[in-house]
Amino acid sequence: MQIPRSALKDPRTGNITSDPQIVKDIIYDFYKQSQSAVKPKTGKYLSNKAPRHYPWEQTQAPNPFELESHITRDEKEGTREILWLHSSIMDQAAFHECIRSLRNHKFPGLDGVVNEVLTMLPPISAKLYTSFLQ
Repeated sequence: MQIPRSALKDPRTGNITSDPQIVKDIIYDFYKQSQSAVKPKTGKYLSNKAPRHYPWEQTQAPNPFELESHITRDEKEGTREILWLHSSIMDQAAFHECIRSLRNHKFPGLDGVVNEVLTMLPPISAKLYTSFLQ
């Protein structure tokens, strides 16, 4: 059996065909399927048809005008106590542990001191630095 040069295998039937109309339909179906959207749009663009979940409509959303979050709200209501970093950093062991865990080549903090300087501080300077933080 000799197959013509413009023959294709029909994926629906599995037969090889050289009929120009069927070949055209096979090519059209292939490209239509390969270029179709992966997840077609639903068409629900109006707010009454597609529900929106905006962050400012959440019940626990912070109020941007009062600079209040759920943490500060809980502290104000007395249901939670905030553990501030400066109270635990005054402990010399905690301070040295924090200093040892610092990475090099990072941007300095608000005090302008880079991590490389902090890691090279002698113990007496570390005590002075913690007293400076108080």
